[in-house]
Amino acid sequence: MTLPEAAKATQAMIDAGKAVRDDLIFLSHGGPINTPEDAAYINQNTDCQGFVGASSLERMAVEQSLPELTRRFKQIPVKRTVR
Repeated sequence: MTLPEAAKATQAMIDAGKAVRDDLIFLSHGGPINTPEDAAYINQNTDCQGFVGASSLERMAVEQSLPELTRRFKQIPVKRTVR
């Protein structure tokens, strides 16, 4: 699955969740998300409010330090919606 396909599928799941409840927080995880830039793409193209790294961080290149990856993930922009 490509990132654009993942964004489309993710937004469909978000829309389904919003149809049922209005107090949910939407986070992305897994799939083709392999880098902070990938997670930022999903955030920018969906209503996701963040990324859950968890075990998917194990897939990422071991050459990169975990603290550096963590810093990059913390810098991911998140769209803010006004309620």
